[in-house]
This record gives sequence, structure tokens and C-alpha cells, in this order.
Amino acid sequence: KNLINTKNKSKGVFLGGSVAFGHGVTSNYTTILFFISKFSKINFKNLAQPVWNSSQELASLLLYDESYDLSISFTLANDINTFCHNKLIKKVPIDSPEVFSLVNQIIEDSKKKLINYSYLNEIHKKTSDFMRDIVYENFPDIYNFLQISKRINTDIYIPFQQTEVAKNCVKHFEELKEMILNKQLKMYQISRSRGADHIIVFQPLLHFHNDYNFLSNEVFLENEKNLIQSLIKSEICKKIKCINLTNFFDTFDQRQLVYDPGMKFCYKNCFNDNIDNLYNFSKSNLSYKNNFFIDNYHLTDFGSEIVSKEIIKYLN
Repeated sequence: KNLINTKNKSKGVFLGGSVAFGHGVTSNYTTILFFISKFSKINFKNLAQPVWNSSQELASLLLYDESYDLSISFTLANDINTFCHNKLIKKVPIDSPEVFSLVNQIIEDSKKKLINYSYLNEIHKKTSDFMRDIVYENFPDIYNFLQISKRINTDIYIPFQQTEVAKNCVKHFEELKEMILNKQLKMYQISRSRGADHIIVFQPLLHFHNDYNFLSNEVFLENEKNLIQSLIKSEICKKIKCINLTNFFDTFDQRQLVYDPGMKFCYKNCFNDNIDNLYNFSKSNLSYKNNFFIDNYHLTDFGSEIVSKEIIKYLN
């Protein structure tokens, strides 16, 4: 929920996926949406949802039946990830919001089970999280060692941009660009028909920042950058205000952007031997309050506040 309720403010709606929704922040008072509403003359409602891409944003805006003055689409990552994964599947539901093959497998597997899979999975997750916190708090060296072991011996922590799925997707990027622009144009037309404006914000991506380029396959990164530039230079972005924040934090004099001790420790030791000087493991630099990201996409409270203040500059 947005907790700003000032009657004399204009009304806005905030669209997007999990980052726009607020995953990663510590409270309702530290979301991007809250900060924008607090520091601007517009009071926003949160229409974002985890895993949503621009197709679901469009549907959400179309179904919204209250008056508003501005819609903001805080978007990009889910469009790319969903599109690339769905390119592996011969037949996919139109505008599938998630990785369809994975969701389908979970559903089919659950039919075969005689026990409540979700309930046991929740118990396992809570127990695992509890043990992880205890180990990290009391034995940080062991925790970091286990993180390295996981990332070396399994593929669950490999960034999406390093996968073959991503690399093989680049030949379809022209189709992806047209899909994104088509959805954004329709959102713009809906808002204009209601007497409102529409703004597109291409969200910050950790692997787009100078010191974190190694997180992405070179071929994919180069094509992804070209995709962003072609979106910004498109005819649609000449009529719609488009804000490119993909490498926004490079403007700050701060080389360490991400808060995740295990992930940072592994990046130093697992991926690249030439980045030894990137990380400083002092307690102050590992603080959630001093970093912008908690993973490749999601932002800390601090990151959310900084991003919101940048977006506000474009609202006048």
C-alpha cells in the first residue's frame, strides 16, 4: 500500500514487476512508489505485481477504473527474461507472464503428490532461511564458503545474462523491441484517452554498470545495450517520455553497488580473477543502508529512494 494520502495532490498509477512492487525493501515506507508520492506533487497507487511484464501492465491499466493524471511503467527486466525463456517453448500461451515450462512442470508434479506440496515447501523454506541467518551471523566465513560451493557446483545462482537461454535469444531482439513498444504505445493511448500522461522508466540493471559487466555474457550484453538504445531512439519515445536508468548508479562515486555478502564474495572468487579490488568487506560497506541493489535487479531502501528522486525530476 501507498501510505501517502494527501487530498490536494494529483493522482498517478505505478506499473511494473517486483521491483516496482517493492520486493527487496523493508517496509511500505521505503518503496519507490512511496518516495515518489512523498517528494512529488503526485500521489501514486501501486498496480505493480511480481513477475509482471508489459503485457500484464497493459491489462492492469486497462482494467483500472479510477481517474488519474499520470501512469508510470517501471519496466524491462521481466519483458526480456520472459521473452527469452518462452522462445525455447514451441507453444506458449500468449503473453505468458512467467516461465511457462517451469510453472507447468510444478503444476503437473503437484497433481501426482498425495501430500500438500506447498505447505511442506513453506516449512522447508522457513527452516532453511532460519538456519542460513544463524550460520551467517555466527560463522560468516563458513557461510561465504557455502555460497561459493553452491555457485560452482549448481547453476541456480548463475545470472540469467550468463545462460545459453540469454545468448540464444539475441537473434530475436528485434521482435522483442516491437513487442515492448507495442505494449507501451497502447498504455500511452489508454492514458491519453483518459486525459492522463504516460512515462516509461527502463529500470536499473546491475549487470549494466561498469564494474559488473562480467555478470553478463558479452554477446548478450552488447545486444541488450543495442536493444535499449533502439527503444530510446524509437518514434514512440519521441512522443512518450522515456527515462533510461539501466546504468543509473554509474553516476555515483561508489564501486560497490550490491548488498549480498555471499554473492559478492563469490563474484570475487568464482567469476573473474581480475576484480579482486572491487570489493571491500568491511562491515560498513556490507551494510544494507549503504548499497543500492540486493541482487541483479531488486533495490534496497537506499537504492529505491535515490531512483525515486531521479524519476521525480522528469515529472514536471
